[in-house]
Amino acid sequence: MVQNEIDTTELFDDASFYTETLASIYVEQGFYKRALDIYAKLILLYPEKSSYFATLVKGIKEKYNQ
Repeated sequence: MVQNEIDTTELFDDASFYTETLASIYVEQGFYKRALDIYAKLILLYPEKSSYFATLVKGIKEKYNQ
């Protein structure tokens, strides 16, 4: 069985908009939900870094009770 790979950049028209920098800015400004949304999209866009992003998400949730 041949498995087709999904190009995750096709999932989001504005994929280049979702960056780790933007997420960290949202955290600094207190927009934790927005930061978590960005990290969720980054996990989909960059599965090779998913454990790193998951660690950041966990930190936000623990620190800010999100």
